[in-house]
Amino acid sequence: MGSSDRLASVRSTILILEPRLSARSTLRRVIEELEEAAVLHADTTAMGAEVLGSVRSDIAFVDLSFSGDSALHFIAGIRQGLYCDDHRLPIIAVGEARADLFQRACNAGVHGFMASPYSRAGVALQLLRVRKDRRAFIETKTYIGPDRRRWNDPSFSGHDRRASETEQEDACTAPVDDAFYLS
Repeated sequence: MGSSDRLASVRSTILILEPRLSARSTLRRVIEELEEAAVLHADTTAMGAEVLGSVRSDIAFVDLSFSGDSALHFIAGIRQGLYCDDHRLPIIAVGEARADLFQRACNAGVHGFMASPYSRAGVALQLLRVRKDRRAFIETKTYIGPDRRRWNDPSFSGHDRRASETEQEDACTAPVDDAFYLS
């Protein structure tokens, strides 16, 4: 069976962008245990962009351990439609359990954040959330991604979905101190 036959016979296609072979193999094995999926991988952001440009993916796991902010730039590139047609692609960030990293990932537009080291149950929960409990998607001048508000006020009649768009900065260039903090 060729790789295109396998892609046609599975329920979903998942991209893992992870520079470390051991972590990539572990996450792949966990995903394959949880569901029938074609799991693709890339160990650089350039390879990730190439994969997204050639194969329609349903979910992307993006590790944030790449040097500098390249993973956050990669996420921003997906949201801006640079790498694939689906700029609403569900993205699950994987990284250290640090508040600043979590906030920067959220500002870049991820659907979920999975702290390392993660468990099989954690991976299952993230997959379930992006499939069953996906947040509404919003696009503003400064943010493209899931709506992070915990409660949608039905009486809100303004066009701005964020409380203060002018105070937000691009997650890839903003200093950590100036990052938008989620309430």
